[in-house]
Amino acid sequence: MNLPICKLCLTNKADKMNSHIIPKFLCKGIFAEIPHRHTLRFVKGEKERKAQDSIKEDNILCTNCEKRIEVIETYFGRFFKEWENFTAFPEQYTLLDKNLLLCTKVHPILFKLFIYTIIWRLAISHSKEFKNYKISEKVVENIRDFLNAGLKNNKPQLLNSFEDLSTPLFHFCIIKPKLPENILLTAYNINNSVHLTIINAFGIIFFSDENLNNNVFVEVSNVQNKQVLISIGDNEIWQSFNQKIFQTFSDSQ
Repeated sequence: MNLPICKLCLTNKADKMNSHIIPKFLCKGIFAEIPHRHTLRFVKGEKERKAQDSIKEDNILCTNCEKRIEVIETYFGRFFKEWENFTAFPEQYTLLDKNLLLCTKVHPILFKLFIYTIIWRLAISHSKEFKNYKISEKVVENIRDFLNAGLKNNKPQLLNSFEDLSTPLFHFCIIKPKLPENILLTAYNINNSVHLTIINAFGIIFFSDENLNNNVFVEVSNVQNKQVLISIGDNEIWQSFNQKIFQTFSDSQ
């Protein structure tokens, strides 16, 4: 079989099957806990389908690059469990005001590596579910360079080599509801330079234009390498926001 080249390292054959586009641990609240739990999968122009696992694709990564992504995902798995109940970890999370959370024990560059593995995989995905998440090739290559330089084969290598990385200069904001919410998984472009991802009770707003003029987003952006910030929204607003997304998909069927 003539395998394509790995999209991350651009060197090895992309021999890995069933690579998750979204980290599996982030989707557990959608698919786990109840036997045979499922969600509905919407693709414009197609009938809705049941889904019991997050989107996977074959032959986009080599085995080694899949391992490198697994290392950063494993490192951040605990972090996402903690922030659902961040008040129980006051030494790690500081509420700057009622709507902004500072993650005091998370290094911004490591956090960027993790978040960009998601953004990059969504951008290169051929899945119909993510066909409306499009980022320019120049930006995708910028992110790929950063990931390829920063991702390592094990945790010690990762933690001993990230501080000298040159990070992308794109703004991105992280949003979450105050209380845990199991809602949906979706990713699409709001416009040509604003890209939204919602994964269960966790959202990424990515701005592929470096010249962000919206002061509201600049203030909570993680473009800087000094701190990790998470915007917290009222659950009522979060639910209303998700209802609008559901309605958008329903209207497209």
